[in-house]
Amino acid sequence: MCLLNKFRGPDRLVLDYPNAVFSKIECFPSYAYSLREDFLNCNQLQYSYSSYAKNYLENAHEIFLINPIATPIEILSKFPPTRIMNGTYDPMRDQGISLFMKLFDCGVDVKFTEYMYYPHSFLNFCFPVPKLMCSCSKQAINRVCFWANEGIYGTAEEAKIEEDDEEKLAS
Repeated sequence: MCLLNKFRGPDRLVLDYPNAVFSKIECFPSYAYSLREDFLNCNQLQYSYSSYAKNYLENAHEIFLINPIATPIEILSKFPPTRIMNGTYDPMRDQGISLFMKLFDCGVDVKFTEYMYYPHSFLNFCFPVPKLMCSCSKQAINRVCFWANEGIYGTAEEAKIEEDDEEKLAS
């Protein structure tokens, strides 16, 4: 909205498992994960569609304010540097990739990180779960911190933090 109304926009976007295609019409292969997903199952997807877009269900695929992938190119090209992360078992995975590709095609500084074998909402795994899941969540959280510092300080070198700093993972 800020880009449409000529307000100052964000300096950076960090999107964790984004729902970029809010439509019952378009379907992606990764939606099949919602049939066995604990954090974002098919019932939750249906509920979100009916709750957030109940007045627009028939034409939600055309309304870019609730369906980011439908955003016109002239608006997308003005997006700030954008960072996107998904897990490979996330029902929203293909949407994150589609949004990444569309932003890349518009010339936006965009990066995509995928965490192998992880489901939706994996940033929440820093509670008693198998050690590997917790360390991957910490790695993802560190990456978000790195991206934020990179946005604040301008470059990775000025941020004085390494993207995959193992010492920070141990703490």
